[in-house]
Amino acid sequence: MREPTLADITPLAFCIQTDDLFDFKNFQSSFGDYLLLRLRDQEFEQFLIDIKRKLNLTQTQQDFLEGYKLVLIRNLDKIMSLVEGRYSSLDKKTVDAVIANIKQIIRKVLVAEDFQKIQELEPTFRRNVLLQVYSLFLKSIK
Repeated sequence: MREPTLADITPLAFCIQTDDLFDFKNFQSSFGDYLLLRLRDQEFEQFLIDIKRKLNLTQTQQDFLEGYKLVLIRNLDKIMSLVEGRYSSLDKKTVDAVIANIKQIIRKVLVAEDFQKIQELEPTFRRNVLLQVYSLFLKSIK
């Protein structure tokens, strides 16, 4: 087995980061905590506290939904591109399945009315994308 390079792990890294975004409850509860609680950074404190309050209020949460969707879709698009480019010659059938699954997830993200609907996609993403990309990654470094 050869040592993986940074380029080798990029598709997997995007999957891990995207999987983390699907967990909105964790995002919501831990937003800015390193700067606020650990470092007690005065420069960012007021800004982060205001944003955190808005994230936790049902009335203002919707203000963040469309932007959050854009970030998720951008990551999913990037994953499709990386998987297609890196792994098609290795296992075209799995790559095609991953891309089809990502497209299905994107459709659901686009119509999600709230963060709960997005969070419900996490197990599907993990099973049908993250684990498949991990498998492709392991094949590629052998």
